[in-house]
Amino acid sequence: MWNVCWDSKNERNIVSQDKVIELIECINEEYKHKEPVIVQVESECGKILCIGVGTGDEFSCLDFFPDSNGLGSMHPVPQSKQKSKNSVVFWLDSYDSEWEADLLIPYNMAIKELRYFLKYNDVSSNYIWELD
Repeated sequence: MWNVCWDSKNERNIVSQDKVIELIECINEEYKHKEPVIVQVESECGKILCIGVGTGDEFSCLDFFPDSNGLGSMHPVPQSKQKSKNSVVFWLDSYDSEWEADLLIPYNMAIKELRYFLKYNDVSSNYIWELD
């Protein structure tokens, strides 16, 4: 079971990994016409992966919380030369979180990381993960 939250008003419990991906894709399309938003995906054991969606330039951010206490969060260090030109402000609940351009990763790579998280309840070694 996965708990998916976004925009402080929306929350769903989803059993299927594929349904989580479908929901994220729908939120991404919806928020392209609004403003970028953080979607929080929490596993039953309390691990959380946050993914930024809704940017027009198809960039995203990831933040991983290995414990439910919110301590020790990590983000991936992009290794690709394909970087965004601008920082992006993603909304989460009633506050914003600005991500510098050099920390953004392509949206399709963020979805691959999300798939890994859903399958293994952890982050992959495709990136170097740095403490926030």
